[in-house]
Amino acid sequence: MGSYSRQAKRAQRSAEDALASLIQTMRADLDTVMSRSTERMKRRLDEVTSALHAVAYSRDQAGGDAADVSRQLERFRRKVEDPRTSREDLAHHLESLKAEISRVTGLFDELRREAQQALSDGQRSSHSIKDIEMRMSECMAKWQTSAKRVDELVFDMDDRGQPSDLADAIKAIEVEGFDLLLEDDVDQVVGGAQGPELIDRLEPAREVAERIDAEVDRDNEPQPIG
Repeated sequence: MGSYSRQAKRAQRSAEDALASLIQTMRADLDTVMSRSTERMKRRLDEVTSALHAVAYSRDQAGGDAADVSRQLERFRRKVEDPRTSREDLAHHLESLKAEISRVTGLFDELRREAQQALSDGQRSSHSIKDIEMRMSECMAKWQTSAKRVDELVFDMDDRGQPSDLADAIKAIEVEGFDLLLEDDVDQVVGGAQGPELIDRLEPAREVAERIDAEVDRDNEPQPIG
């Protein structure tokens, strides 16, 4: 396996590990948000229903008082129809009946206020959903950061860098001046360079060219006849 394949494999493993970590975090965050939110909604429902049950029980009790008011009204009517009942007696019974009606009416009004208070206390279920939405937005911002990291690791699989051997060859030819070997007169080119730094940079190419010229001259020398 070559270096590029090894690099791609390492980047792939890193991306897979990062993705697995992201998925684990997402699941944990979802469990936390849902657990807290559902627990809050259930607790709120229990509190409200318990309060409303208490109000309903009190209304049942007050309903007995209302039935008693109805019976008192029937007795008052009979007294009104009875010619033997005095005006003072009727007035007394009427005042007693109105007082009882006022008491029972006030009791039902109080129970209605208690029910309204129970319904308005705490968060409604719709408010709990909005709370979930807000918490999910916070989680998603965190997930987005981790997801971008996964993408970066995937991009690392595409190593577009040049091999070091190729870079060294480019440096030798372009930077160290070996391209001067293509010139007809290396001495003239080197001698015309401006500045000692440039001359030093081109010196390796000049030495190679001189060695090649020496080998060519030696090959061209007349060979002694045996």
